[in-house]
Amino acid sequence: MREYNITDEYFLEAEEYIECGNYKEAKLVLEELLCIDPTYAKALSYMGWIYFRKLKNLDKAAELYRLALKYDEYFAGSYINYIYLLIERGDLLDVDEIANKAIGKLGTDKETIYNAWGLAKEIELKFDLAKEKYLIAMKLSLDDENYTTYKANYERAKTKMKRYCRVKVFGIM
Repeated sequence: MREYNITDEYFLEAEEYIECGNYKEAKLVLEELLCIDPTYAKALSYMGWIYFRKLKNLDKAAELYRLALKYDEYFAGSYINYIYLLIERGDLLDVDEIANKAIGKLGTDKETIYNAWGLAKEIELKFDLAKEKYLIAMKLSLDDENYTTYKANYERAKTKMKRYCRVKVFGIM
């Protein structure tokens, strides 16, 4: 385990700015931190989130998430945010690779990973695989609200699967 140092102070300051919605200041602090330690994975991941969610620069965000995972493959936040970014970019084949890696790591939020993976499969029109991922997310969930979301996603994929199969049978596809 690494020792607490000045970069941790910068990180905590940036995290406070993010919690208050002051993304401009958070970005500045994270940039300073990364000048001191360009391998600080949590800072790279948070910068990725700012570029993804606030600045809408998906290419820069992807680069930052890849670096974050390179320097700390156990920081769970990088995986889920990177998966959502890949979904938004339409890089659905990459979702499988990242989700598989994430599931194998201790400390990752597996239920959220499986739910996002289900979304990717649903977008690919692979409703059977989407249902499978949502079902696993439901089984892993200990939160009633999340469980309800995963169940709704499962039911939606099930409905789409029935409609899709019916359309295919009648030769409309």
